[in-house]
Amino acid sequence: MSPQSESLRVLVADDDEQDRKYMGAKIASWGYATETAVDGLEAAEKAVVFQPHVIASDLRMPRLDGFELIRRLNELGGSPPVI
Repeated sequence: MSPQSESLRVLVADDDEQDRKYMGAKIASWGYATETAVDGLEAAEKAVVFQPHVIASDLRMPRLDGFELIRRLNELGGSPPVI
């Protein structure tokens, strides 16, 4: 793990459990701090505490989709880059 990657945080939001777990594990294996969320609403809540440097998000999710997640984070003071 490089010193640079230790401080980078990635939030993965996906309602598909298999995809979410795979992406979270893969990104963590690269040495990044990783958090996962089951939908956009949970991602918005976790983003406030986890403060990710980047978010990998599905677009279509229940409760709060990927587009609305970006809008909500921008309303809270800005969104990190979203993939």
